[in-house]
Amino acid sequence: MPRVDESGWTSAGLVVPTLQDWIDHAVERMEVRISTSIPRTPDSPLYALALMVADVASNAVTLILGMADGIDPNAAVGEALDLIARFNSVTRLGAEPSTVMLTLTGTNGTVVPAGTRFASSGGAIVFELDAATTISGATSAPATCTVDGATELAAATTMNIQTPVAGLASAITADAASPGRGIETDAQLRGRMFVARFLLGRGTENAIRGALLAVPGVTAAVVVSNRTGSVDSEGRPAHSFECVVLPDTVEEELIGAVLLAQQPAGVETHGRESWSTVDESGTARTVRWNFGAEVAVEVRAQAVTVASGAPPDWDAQIVAALTAYIDGLALGEDVRYVRLVGIFGGFSWVTGGTVQARLSPAGSWAAADVAMDYDQKATPATNGVTATA
Repeated sequence: MPRVDESGWTSAGLVVPTLQDWIDHAVERMEVRISTSIPRTPDSPLYALALMVADVASNAVTLILGMADGIDPNAAVGEALDLIARFNSVTRLGAEPSTVMLTLTGTNGTVVPAGTRFASSGGAIVFELDAATTISGATSAPATCTVDGATELAAATTMNIQTPVAGLASAITADAASPGRGIETDAQLRGRMFVARFLLGRGTENAIRGALLAVPGVTAAVVVSNRTGSVDSEGRPAHSFECVVLPDTVEEELIGAVLLAQQPAGVETHGRESWSTVDESGTARTVRWNFGAEVAVEVRAQAVTVASGAPPDWDAQIVAALTAYIDGLALGEDVRYVRLVGIFGGFSWVTGGTVQARLSPAGSWAAADVAMDYDQKATPATNGVTATA
């Protein structure tokens, strides 16, 4: 137990007195002042006074530490972190709904109104038509999910027509839905704040990545350079760099403008995507990049045992913590097994259990890392993170 006069920043880190430390300290100081011992019993007026003094001191320290956490980007959460982020010209990304292209069939000339609802089997996933659409053969029509988040919907899914329209016969997804996203987590926001400091630079990997992450809608980015005089093992030409960006729905002109501004002289960009323009000198310029891929990962905590007094929602707390870790991973960052175990075992009321992970949906369950390529971003599979007794 540390003494109050031994607390503060030490070689071992920040030492914070407990309430009992303050009580002991108050009693000891009072005993020195009055040169007599104080009985530590509820009926002692002096001991009662020491308790009150200690409580005030402990609450004051707790308040100060809370205020310090509120301005520390590594400790601040929620609105406090939002405020710090704004000082770095970074704003938390809001939630977005998934979108899908539907193929409508029915009587030619039928007008399907905007807002017409279509649901997956069972009605769990509902999409609304973006705009009024006139049927002419098999007609494509974009629709948006009614709730935010990464809703998954496979291609060629037959949708139930929730809003009956005379002349409308069927609706089928032309492609898999483009997944939306939930509100950016604290971990993800901290990651973008970290690279924001490189925005004033230009031409370095960190500066280019920071500029890309500042593009509206970009949730992840990585920059890989080939500084050699020959093609590297990933196919990048000599003296070139490759940018990988997520998601693939970001406006290409915004990405291209950033790369054009950040591209070092004499160094080429590399990738499958491209954007062309004419620069201020009248020279035609083309920049290239790649869109990354989100890779679904499943994690399961099994045979979990908890101590008496564990919260009733212990399973939901474990799932939330594991999900937040995967959400916060950067492009190319592996899902580390040791981190999964550390998070699972970090709950004081967890007394046993095992943790496994795999690629979704058909990977092999294992107590091991789940590896990602440089252009892949691990993401929790829908309902794929579980905790069971």
